[in-house]
Amino acid sequence: MPELPEVEIITRELNSVFRGKRILDVLVYRDKAIKGISKDEFIRKLIGEKVKGIIRRGKVMLFEMENVWLIVHLKINGQVYVSEIKPSWALVGFKFEGEKRCLYLCDFRGLVELRLSEDPYKELFLTKMGPDALSEEFSFEYFYSKVRNSRSKIKPLIMDQNFVAGIGNIYAAEALFRAKIRPDRIASSLTEEEVKRLYKAIRDVLNDSIKHGAAVKKYLIDGKNRKDFSNNFLVYNREGEACRVCGGKIAKVTLSGRGTYFCPTCQV
Repeated sequence: MPELPEVEIITRELNSVFRGKRILDVLVYRDKAIKGISKDEFIRKLIGEKVKGIIRRGKVMLFEMENVWLIVHLKINGQVYVSEIKPSWALVGFKFEGEKRCLYLCDFRGLVELRLSEDPYKELFLTKMGPDALSEEFSFEYFYSKVRNSRSKIKPLIMDQNFVAGIGNIYAAEALFRAKIRPDRIASSLTEEEVKRLYKAIRDVLNDSIKHGAAVKKYLIDGKNRKDFSNNFLVYNREGEACRVCGGKIAKVTLSGRGTYFCPTCQV
């Protein structure tokens, strides 16, 4: 699933290509991808609109137009193509003035969601979101107060989008490894010092991932040869491999239905 770093990079790239350009046509290949209104109404409201800018909220992209907002959630396997050729599994495509390439939103499982809004910050699923993990609102004071009062296990807690927006399975595992905390620890059992380490680790791993390209090459296809931060993952998807710190074996357990990777020696 594209998490905060991947969506951040995608948002930046789309801004560099499409910001300031007007939509000439909207091609809907899968009606179910459009939520809240009909396909025809969706198309009518977007044709002729100019993209003023694209921002990210957690794992969600918000396209600000002149008269409406387009909300895009890539869900689990969503991909973004910037291409002259329609890719397989395209759900929706956008043609822009002065641009040969189209913007295609694709998903072989068909789970990507698009919706229009006059004010995205009044949409229920966005209002319920916690502060973005890289925002000023996600302060240590907020984080500590929530963690110290929670009986949830720490990894599912930091993946809860209503608690903090943007962290998924990958970066939760990586942050916990950096902080030397087992993913199955009860949140309230963490000391203040451990919470400080985890808070810093969350910020650091997200920023490091963005800086080094994240795992975006799986989700953004635009002809560029991109770096891939996934080669630098310390625990995620490395079950049975040697820990790069202590040499022990990386273990995998299931927490809240998600595969969870950690080092039994380094994380306590």
